[in-house]
Amino acid sequence: MISDWIGIQAYINSRSKGKAPKRLENVIALNGETAYLYALKVLNGRFRKGETSIAANPEIAVKYARFILRARSKDAENGISSDPELCYHYFRHVVHERLPEKMHLSMLVMSFKFPGNYFIAKYMKEIGVLK
Repeated sequence: MISDWIGIQAYINSRSKGKAPKRLENVIALNGETAYLYALKVLNGRFRKGETSIAANPEIAVKYARFILRARSKDAENGISSDPELCYHYFRHVVHERLPEKMHLSMLVMSFKFPGNYFIAKYMKEIGVLK
């Protein structure tokens, strides 16, 4: 997509010049990965305009919650809950306790779907369900 390339170029330019103009921030916000990098490397903090597209990319959403928000990203939890590895990393690095109810139930269901999955077993052991 052409807007992705414009967003990437705006991100690259802003890395050397500081915060991007508002019109370019709107383009950067369209791509979750670019929005995350902009928040991490340029703003050194939250990028609210890009949070919708970040939440649409579960892998990036876990990183954003871990390194930028340092808290839960409730908008992204639905997407994250479909991947046992991402759920585990979200648990380990963001939540630090049992996953929120829907995510926890998703891990339980996935334990039947993917018996022997390393990340599900590790999560279950760490919260005390398995020994």
